[in-house]
Amino acid sequence: MLILLFMLLATCGKKNLDRRVILSLEDKEGIRKEYLNKYITKKALAKKYGVDTKTIKNTVDSEYNKKLKELHREYIRNRQNLYKEKLKEGRRK
Repeated sequence: MLILLFMLLATCGKKNLDRRVILSLEDKEGIRKEYLNKYITKKALAKKYGVDTKTIKNTVDSEYNKKLKELHREYIRNRQNLYKEKLKEGRRK
């Protein structure tokens, strides 16, 4: 049954993208360079490397995501400290 499904997909022209593909560091650097220096879409890069477009997006935007996560952590810390200060002030009254 599974073999028939694969044969059907092959005849329809749909490429089976393996979601378990792990990109090497060289591949990731190549993707970043190609995306930033050339006029190539994320979808075209995904086809070229045989991965999903979300993998390309995460690879290209990884530095941005790291900065965003750090800003979010800092915001949460500040918010928690502000909440603790308000609790202390409420107890003093």
